[in-house]
Amino acid sequence: MKIVIDSNIYIAAFATRGLCAELFEYCLKNSKIFSCTEILFEVQKKLLSKIKLPKYIVTETIHFIEKQTTASTPKNLLPDLC
Repeated sequence: MKIVIDSNIYIAAFATRGLCAELFEYCLKNSKIFSCTEILFEVQKKLLSKIKLPKYIVTETIHFIEKQTTASTPKNLLPDLC
């Protein structure tokens, strides 16, 4: 199965242990996950500003997501989306 995980799921998965972390782990094992720079930027921004994780942990988290997902470029998006 091919999926895209929303930035909020990534944020919750890495900020706390719970349903979102379990969902992410399940997807890693059973699906092909796609991401885009906009999603990764949003995850980085929120982990730094809202969750207040140290920058080095956020950098490691983004690198991990990049390694585990396939980069994709969204097409035909409205300017305010993603």
